[in-house]
Amino acid sequence: MVVTASTAQRREQGARLKALRVQLGISKVAICTRFGWESTQTYDLYERGVSAIRFDAVDDWAAAFGISPEAFVGVILGTRAPAEVTATTATPGA
Repeated sequence: MVVTASTAQRREQGARLKALRVQLGISKVAICTRFGWESTQTYDLYERGVSAIRFDAVDDWAAAFGISPEAFVGVILGTRAPAEVTATTATPGA
């Protein structure tokens, strides 16, 4: 069974994703480069809430943001404020 997020949930997650990126001072281009995407169009779909982040890709997203998977999930699910996430929440050894 596949569980999908509603449009409202995706938009909220997109807003949190953008807030996290801004909080960490990372550009869209930098995130796209880390994923190997040639333009920001794909990433924009996530920030606008058109696309949802899959749970099996959380580790990749966390690495692209330079933070732990736990911190990333907390922000995306809304249990942790983006302002709480800093370089100190990065995965040790990453």
